[in-house]
Amino acid sequence: MLHRSRRPVVTAVAVRAVFGRLLLILATAGVAPLPAPAHAETLRPVVPLRIAALPDGLDRPAITTRLDALGGPGLAGAGFTHVMLPDDLLRPRRDTGRLRADPDRFPEGLAAVSADVRQAGRVPGLRLRLTPAAGPEADEVRDALLTRLMQRGDVGLLLIDEAGADPPAARDRVTPFVRAARRVRPDAVLLYRGPAGQDALGGWPIDLFDAWQAAGPAAEDAAGFGRVRQGLDASHDSWRRSYPGRTPLPGPLRFAGLTDREAHAHLAAWCMLAAPLVLTDDPATLPDLTRQLLSSPELRALQQDPLVQPARRLEVVGDVELWARPLGDGLHTGRVAVMLLNVGERDATAAVPPAALGLDPHRPVSVRRLAGRFDPAALDHAAPPPPTVGDGRPPHPAAVPVPAHGAVLLLVAGEAVRESPWAR
Repeated sequence: MLHRSRRPVVTAVAVRAVFGRLLLILATAGVAPLPAPAHAETLRPVVPLRIAALPDGLDRPAITTRLDALGGPGLAGAGFTHVMLPDDLLRPRRDTGRLRADPDRFPEGLAAVSADVRQAGRVPGLRLRLTPAAGPEADEVRDALLTRLMQRGDVGLLLIDEAGADPPAARDRVTPFVRAARRVRPDAVLLYRGPAGQDALGGWPIDLFDAWQAAGPAAEDAAGFGRVRQGLDASHDSWRRSYPGRTPLPGPLRFAGLTDREAHAHLAAWCMLAAPLVLTDDPATLPDLTRQLLSSPELRALQQDPLVQPARRLEVVGDVELWARPLGDGLHTGRVAVMLLNVGERDATAAVPPAALGLDPHRPVSVRRLAGRFDPAALDHAAPPPPTVGDGRPPHPAAVPVPAHGAVLLLVAGEAVRESPWAR
């Protein structure tokens, strides 16, 4: 009896061990696992991040210098939580093609560089380009090596760059790897830069990644203020596919070639989109005004509002665009962030009708300017002082001056109505 009672127990343990081993092999081999429950994906909490992307050519001491600059004067409150390590940090081995840290510049390996980033209080990240391998089997082996690299290298942020790939091929190649990476590092944040804008992607990256690039690669190459406009044009409809844990990525945050006023509009627009901010400029050489913008508590709170609802372009009057997003713990709290963006070459004025924001126009509203530490009017001594929008009582509103290539941020609060633009 004793012998018979032990046999089923031993068999069950053996079966569990074999089954567990099989799951491990499948996960590391890049084979797509069973789909996770829908609620598990929608409840994945991801607050929009602030990421510093380091350029190529740096060695370990230079990376340490950049880390010090991120916490230095003027940027201590900027909130850069993640650091994207240089793209050329990893090199393939000649014999096997396996990725490893460049032995000349990083002889200590990726883990040592990641430890430096962790010691600085930030999360290390990598950009990977999943170029097609020789065949499906080679893809699986490569994906297994990459997921192992994430684990051993202590990588908590991954940007998959498929900008030059064919959209259908990108989906088939990326999906197994992302699912395997989720198993290896379930707490990692995964970003996607695709071959075209989100409309051409068919929506599939939204189900896999924490943020996906809304604008095509061409938008990043636009000069000056055109980068801001193209990023916004590609992202204006992102709210239809966004929810907490899935946000658009309009492109990198790049201030080079922008005037002070345009730099403010650039950051204001990206914060309104509830997007991760990927800074590509050298933090050590940023102008003082840009440092003040990045460290503004109000702009940081706007970007990281817990509702994580991207702004929508509600109206366009002449050259002025009215963008708005609800704030707080629900779509109908009565608190709305507003951005008036002047894309034209001349100064203009615009009104902010409460009804367009989902607020009762027959009830009082309060309006406060979100300027942080920076007031666009200070850039032009001839500009009027910061405006006041009405006196809080109907009728609304008064005209708001908006400088050329400038943005005005407002926080409007009132009584929400059921029929509003936020009701999908």
